[in-house]
Amino acid sequence: MKNNKRKIIPILAVVISLIASFSLGYNIKTKDNYAKSIDKKESIEITTSDTEYNEKKPKYIFLFIGDGMSYSQLQLADYYLNETGNNGLDILKLSTNGTMQNPDKTSLIPDSASTATAMATGEKTKSGNINVSEDGKEKYETITQKLKKDGYKIGIATTVNINHATPAGFSAHRESRKGYYEIGKEMLNTEFDYFAGGDFKDKKGENGDKKSLEKIAEEKGYTVADSEEEFEKLGNNSKEENSSNDEKYLVIADDREKTDAMKYSIDKKYEQENREEKSDSLSDYVKKGIDLLHDKDKKDKGFFMMIEGGKIDWACHKNDAASALYETIDLDNAVDETLKFYNNHKDETLIIVTGDHETGGLAIGNSSSEYDTHLENLGLQKISCDRFNEEYVSKYKKEKTDFKEVLKDIEYVFGLKKPLVFKEEKAKEDSDDDHKHSDENSLELSKSEYKRLKKAYNLTLENRKNRTKEESILYGSYKPITVEAARILAEKSGVAFTSFSHTAAPMAVFAEGVGASEFDGVYDNTELYEKLIEVIY
Repeated sequence: MKNNKRKIIPILAVVISLIASFSLGYNIKTKDNYAKSIDKKESIEITTSDTEYNEKKPKYIFLFIGDGMSYSQLQLADYYLNETGNNGLDILKLSTNGTMQNPDKTSLIPDSASTATAMATGEKTKSGNINVSEDGKEKYETITQKLKKDGYKIGIATTVNINHATPAGFSAHRESRKGYYEIGKEMLNTEFDYFAGGDFKDKKGENGDKKSLEKIAEEKGYTVADSEEEFEKLGNNSKEENSSNDEKYLVIADDREKTDAMKYSIDKKYEQENREEKSDSLSDYVKKGIDLLHDKDKKDKGFFMMIEGGKIDWACHKNDAASALYETIDLDNAVDETLKFYNNHKDETLIIVTGDHETGGLAIGNSSSEYDTHLENLGLQKISCDRFNEEYVSKYKKEKTDFKEVLKDIEYVFGLKKPLVFKEEKAKEDSDDDHKHSDENSLELSKSEYKRLKKAYNLTLENRKNRTKEESILYGSYKPITVEAARILAEKSGVAFTSFSHTAAPMAVFAEGVGASEFDGVYDNTELYEKLIEVIY
């Protein structure tokens, strides 16, 4: 692994095993390889503001939440970028860093609903509840509600469905995060100024028999943009000082996956490289949000934007390391857009980047790689595990594809090669001599890896609803062949997962701008709300 000459910052002994090195430099540059394939950006030079929060309050506040993102997800993306000859994450270059603990009312391991509630209201609740007490009887006012009443403009952007748990946590109240249709209606009732992301989940109700949430948005005066052309036009017909009017905007990504969330960044990268197509990214929605919310005449009170990188969590649930690191880079690129804004408004702007909970128990290092990492291997994966399921595994199940052909697809998608000596005609149990590989770091499959893939493929074809305990531990509720291929690539890269669910790992907090110093130290996630209130008011 390349030597990363960075300043090491110890946080606390209790979390030292989770925390690696974080850079405190201010020469912020974009990631060349990723930027070329997604959206080329210029280098950014920033300096830390000398303005303390008690001297002047921030007028423009950006809160980034990487769903499922803890120290290990940040480390993975940062180390990968450095190992592949790129500049590391800009998030790690912000001037202030802290650690946030996040147990909810009933568990050390929380979900996105309870953690969003804690950060948005300063109150604890149980997993699944959104801005209501554990028994559902008490509603908590969110920071976005409070700021809206006080004249601030409010923006919400996400890579997942607009009414998913984290966006809902800053704009709705519900005893169950699964009441998507009612959550969507309440979000539109807030009169918040800007929503952007994937489409509403259950936008016509759970049974598809209710008025579309998009139609309700139009009736409430929202300008709805669900195509690239409409998105580009937003704000063009407004005055130069866009936010001086009362327009409200709803942006729905026109290029979505089956879940109606935005596509994974790794998939958008693949499409652009192969078909020269470009999909909107989270950074596009942040940039547009700034354009629409910012009053260039400075007559407004200011604005608050909550921006979620929601698919870091989705990728880690599936133990898809490559997709997770690209989603983290995508969030970092969105942070870059706010740093550009900060450069011109450094005595009025506060940027905070954190997570809600960790997903997957991601670790850099595993027993098979010992002290070595080969993170560049993750760059060989071409598409997300979700897309592999959709485009390849669905065909396997339908056509009962021969395993030899499956191995060819796995080599193309994941970069894993079949053994150097391969005797397909043998019907008996394969021996060690049948499957040789060049060395321990090779992308060629060892005998045991080949067996694991074949076992996983056979289980995939069985399509049993009920799995044994061992099978559930190995593959969770996901497609075994996909999980195993991604796992082997991760192992060969020096990466491991311990879970298909959330963990109790603490959150990293990074901040820049007016009042940023208030967000250092170690504190509970409810204190993020308290610190925001103190800094803003």
